[in-house]
Amino acid sequence: MTLEEVLQPAIRLCREGIEVTPLLSGMILDSYDKIERFPAAAAIYLPDGLPLESGDILRNEDLARTLEKIAAGGPSVFYEGEIAEAIVAELQSLGGVFELDDLKSYEAKIREPVSGNYRGYQIFSAAPSTGGGTHLIQLLNILEGFDVRGMGFGSAPYLHSLGEAMKMIFADKAANSGDPDFYSVPSRTFVDKTYAREQWERIREGEARFDYAPPSLISPESGSTSHLSVVDEQGNVVALSQSINSFFGSGVVASGTGILLNNHLADFDSEAGGPNAIGPGKRPTSSMAPTLVFHEGEPFLTVGTPGATRIISALAQIIINLVDFDMGLDDAIEAPRIHGPGRTLFIEGRIAPEVVEALQAWGHTVRLYPDWDSYFGGAQGILIDVKRKRLYGAADSRRDGYAVGY
Repeated sequence: MTLEEVLQPAIRLCREGIEVTPLLSGMILDSYDKIERFPAAAAIYLPDGLPLESGDILRNEDLARTLEKIAAGGPSVFYEGEIAEAIVAELQSLGGVFELDDLKSYEAKIREPVSGNYRGYQIFSAAPSTGGGTHLIQLLNILEGFDVRGMGFGSAPYLHSLGEAMKMIFADKAANSGDPDFYSVPSRTFVDKTYAREQWERIREGEARFDYAPPSLISPESGSTSHLSVVDEQGNVVALSQSINSFFGSGVVASGTGILLNNHLADFDSEAGGPNAIGPGKRPTSSMAPTLVFHEGEPFLTVGTPGATRIISALAQIIINLVDFDMGLDDAIEAPRIHGPGRTLFIEGRIAPEVVEALQAWGHTVRLYPDWDSYFGGAQGILIDVKRKRLYGAADSRRDGYAVGY
């Protein structure tokens, strides 16, 4: 297909509009102050000064025209032409230091994915500069050391072990993430099962620990997220995550383009000197982890989710639900989740009260969330049953999304 053919559905949706869902309406309302600051953004999301409500139609005629220009002229229209000039002019008018050469010199990077194995299932996921794939595999490697099935889904021993493992992998991620064009990122160490064994041996049943000191293994070297999963009739499998970081990104829409600009600079460390410190030509790290799972040499699963650091914890729990607890894909995605990035263990509703009480008695500081909360992501996936020649699609009810076959 040509670029023009590929872009036609998006152009049509921009022009005809989409129906605002309750979730999108809530996002607009929560981001009202950010959007209101920038007239071009407000014209799209706050028509007549009021936030779009559920059931309203959201249109973006400027974006439709922008996509038509790209369809006709190719990518260079965006990186060097009038669209680039509009983006640069908008940012400079706001005091930004963005220049035309910043877009013109941009180069997409094709990198070999990180890979690992969980109980006979082969995992392929995104490589640095995102730490998502690396530390997803690390988390699964640590949990492989436990009899997860024997512990039982939603049990205190299982959630304790999962939470303790999360603390270690997020500490490792914080200390060792960076742009691989500038640093030697130790992904192979973190996906190694020997390294994982050292970590799961630290986990003690019935005792929350807060004494893990991550090693600094990274070294200098020379020189709002959405996810979709696709399987086609020939068996080609895609996992695609894309992000503008926060809801509505920076809030800035380049006038006349309809393009909402991201705020991924916030993904750099706030302190200077570290591997993820801001610098010329550098890409910030993230947690995105579009993931493919194979079994016995055949594609088994394509999956991904938004959710910042919760991406890693959510995807690990979905894979464990499928492999260890024999859930179907929809149940695996809908099941209650936890997230343990540090001193607090975040727990979604539907976890039994007695389990929460046990975790607290073992030393965990717990914060409870509602039953299905968007904080824990919004996974989209397809499970491939090769023997039955069936595809099972599932979309997370925590956020907007749906499964469709055609």
